[in-house]
Amino acid sequence: MPIRQTIKITRPSTSVTFYPMSETEHDHVTKTYHITGKRTGISIDISSNKLVKTLVYEFDSTNSQKEFLNDSTLESYFNQRDLYYLNNGVTMSVNSEDV
Repeated sequence: MPIRQTIKITRPSTSVTFYPMSETEHDHVTKTYHITGKRTGISIDISSNKLVKTLVYEFDSTNSQKEFLNDSTLESYFNQRDLYYLNNGVTMSVNSEDV
């Protein structure tokens, strides 16, 4: 069953950047999840005040979502992103639902 994951990132001001993925990490996600159909949909929205970024990902199954979240190639990115957000007053909420 497909899973929709919604991530809402709220920064305190526009002087704090949203943490980016490197080109290497982006290429890995593209090759491992997009091309294979494991992550089938993405939308990105920035609020009008530019403080809230909402990302929506659709995975083809719970297993694909778990594989993505436990991907050792992305582990460093997730850890660095979370630490950056913690140190810069950025909050992040994650919600998953069956679709």
